[in-house]
Amino acid sequence: MGYVTVKQGGALTWLARPNTLPRGESIGGDWSCRAGVYSPGAAEEIAPFNVSTKGLHTDGEEYFVVTITPTQMAELSVGTHQLAIEIRNPQSIPVYENESVIEVRVESQLIPAA
Repeated sequence: MGYVTVKQGGALTWLARPNTLPRGESIGGDWSCRAGVYSPGAAEEIAPFNVSTKGLHTDGEEYFVVTITPTQMAELSVGTHQLAIEIRNPQSIPVYENESVIEVRVESQLIPAA
């Protein structure tokens, strides 16, 4: 499990891509992505939401762009949380379904945002 450190009230952006897509292939309409934030005990802190935004990374590959907004981040307490990202393709054979979990370490925002 990877991790990222974010200031309370900051924004978090994470890129997610199906690991079965060949290099250079775009993410088609059969693919879906959802994300949510949970406590280490699996209590829901930010309800799962659909991710529809896609973008090109500097590696030339297309990714789902998962964003936790500053408002959402401000609601998380200082400490450790888990960002769960699920990518699915119900049309593939076999059905593709993968969930990745990234540890999110939220630190205090000492100087309030202007």
